[in-house]
Amino acid sequence: MIIRRFFQILLILVCSNFHLIAQAKVLLIEDEVDGLQIKLDMIRHAQHEVSIAYYAIYEDESGYRVLAAAVEAARRGVVVRIMVESLASKLSKPLLEYLCRENISVQFFNKFYWKKFYRNIHSLHDKLLIVDDQYYLTGGRNITNNYDSNLYPSKKKFTDIEILVEGESVDQATKYFEHLWNVPFASFLNDNKSRRNQSKIEKIKIKFDSIIQHDLRNDLRRWTDLSVIVAKASFIRDYYDQFPRTRFVTNKMMSLIYEANHTIKAESPYSAPPRLMRRALRSASQKGTKIRIVSNAAFVTDVLVAAAVFDLDRKKYLKWNIRTYEYEGPKTLHSKAMVIDDYISVIGTYNLDNLSYRFNSETITVIEDKAFAAKVSRILDERILLSKPVFTVDNPKSTRNLNWKQKINYAFLKKTSIFSRPFL
Repeated sequence: MIIRRFFQILLILVCSNFHLIAQAKVLLIEDEVDGLQIKLDMIRHAQHEVSIAYYAIYEDESGYRVLAAAVEAARRGVVVRIMVESLASKLSKPLLEYLCRENISVQFFNKFYWKKFYRNIHSLHDKLLIVDDQYYLTGGRNITNNYDSNLYPSKKKFTDIEILVEGESVDQATKYFEHLWNVPFASFLNDNKSRRNQSKIEKIKIKFDSIIQHDLRNDLRRWTDLSVIVAKASFIRDYYDQFPRTRFVTNKMMSLIYEANHTIKAESPYSAPPRLMRRALRSASQKGTKIRIVSNAAFVTDVLVAAAVFDLDRKKYLKWNIRTYEYEGPKTLHSKAMVIDDYISVIGTYNLDNLSYRFNSETITVIEDKAFAAKVSRILDERILLSKPVFTVDNPKSTRNLNWKQKINYAFLKKTSIFSRPFL
């Protein structure tokens, strides 16, 4: 009897420990300096594989540091694969050739061809770093100085958030990257080698060797120990091996809006939701859900036409009792986040616009946990303090702080938004 009771207790302990292991762990990354350092530490501690899929990687300080870490990992025998959006990333041919010579596989998701221009309807909008099928990092930040303006000089300054995730959802992220790597829109670069860029490649090698030697190194446990266990984390993605692509991400976003019972707090740098998403927002508001949307003011945004469309939607939001705010800086809002009913958090690359709705490759992580949702809500609430409410009859002028040329351009964009909206 005693032995039987002992094994029952042992079985309970084993099952409970397995449950803890199976649960997801998530770290919310608000600080941009931490965001860059975590990327570097993840790559440097990789043992088997590093997978990088980003909309924009620039040839600047931030880009050099991440790519140098990738080179160091490749020299250790780690399999490194990088996929970038060709129309957004700024990487020179010598740098791309150097990466290939360091046994790093590089692909363009969407290299432009005049004869096959229809392929460019799709764009890789992901921001995804996966290491050893154990961790992935995602959010709104690209790998450029624009997202690390506290560290390096940049023309644009964005504020954003990211998450570091451990758990079962990492396997879904890994499968998604494998799918991206093999879609027909990808262009393999490793065969494009020449001797014309030899001197430039040597200079890049010297620069990267210096970065590898002097860059700060941290134990990855410094960050993973800060992660918190959440009830559930799901990685949602689409398939892009055909046109039009699937809409799993869009359908998840729509269902979350429709199923919200109490509150929706959303922020999107480009808020121009298509008709069906506006209908979902209206439906949720009509059943009593309190909805709040934050997007960039015209004088802060980096896409003026998006602010013009957001301005046009003001009357509809006011009629539907949806509270809207225009973020006024000091930086440009770039995070894509949502908190629903103070329990579900959505963080990823999905904007409330037609490009995310229909065309771009997008991913979101849906986290179900009240304590984590409170952390995200705190950030969203802090953004409200830097925003101007535009849900009253006495709205502030949308053209405030614009010069006369910008005002003319803004007026033109509002008048022609019926043509531009489908491409936002």
